[in-house]
Amino acid sequence: MNKKITISVFLVFIFTVTLHAQVKQHNLLRDGSILRGASGKLIASDSNDSWFFELSNDISENGTILKTGTKLQMLPSSALELMIEHVKNHVPATYQLWNAKITKYKGKNYIFPSVFVPVNPPEEPSEPNQADIDSNTNENQSDENDKEDSITYDANDPLAIPPEVLQQFNAVRQEMLKTGQRVSDSNIITIDNVREELEERKRSNPDSVLLDKTAILINKDSDFPEFNIDSLGRNLEQVTLKLLPCEILELTEGKQFSSPDPLRFKISGLVTNFKGQKYLLLYKATQIYSHGNFGR
Repeated sequence: MNKKITISVFLVFIFTVTLHAQVKQHNLLRDGSILRGASGKLIASDSNDSWFFELSNDISENGTILKTGTKLQMLPSSALELMIEHVKNHVPATYQLWNAKITKYKGKNYIFPSVFVPVNPPEEPSEPNQADIDSNTNENQSDENDKEDSITYDANDPLAIPPEVLQQFNAVRQEMLKTGQRVSDSNIITIDNVREELEERKRSNPDSVLLDKTAILINKDSDFPEFNIDSLGRNLEQVTLKLLPCEILELTEGKQFSSPDPLRFKISGLVTNFKGQKYLLLYKATQIYSHGNFGR
């Protein structure tokens, strides 16, 4: 009887753990997902030199939703280094991320940033004083004397625009008539802003692409495993790259952990810099088999 109870408890435990893992996995975005226009705030960690992006809007992909307020860790990169420098003079630290890549590693999502556009938060409404009320009254009287040049509100029209919206339209229209220029809103991110940032990013991008290099995976006592580029006996300086967390890295580590000997991989990815260190975001890692021609 005791044996049956023990087995039952064990099965319930396994089922609970599996269900919890499935729920947790369901709340993860797919590795390689691209964020276009995701808004949020850059936040520094109190414990270490980590940075997080707190979402100010929901992100949805293939049924997976990350709610507003979710914090995703930012991966070391040249773009993050620029953002950290920009935060010093951009007090709200609010941005839109464009072409940012989502990675997935050991049950967590990360963000590899690319292009960021500063966003000014909306201004808090202030209480009007008597002078503003008098000024608005005079402006309203002036607008009433010039009805042919303004939009009016018909209470009997079910599709009529509300008076408060009409007031804003009329104010903007009057400003355009005075200056002859369109009134801009600094809180709006236009496609022109994004294009300018993309072009500037392309011109100043310090990142580079690594293609089909032979490397050996090394796990050291640090936050990031490393790939040593293998020169295969050639008299070349050894290059070491810290690896950013992603799904391909997790699969590569699984292959290496299952082997008692160091394995060689043919790797491709994006090389980026952060505070004087080189990092690699893997695109591909294929195991190389020697077939007995040379030792592992």
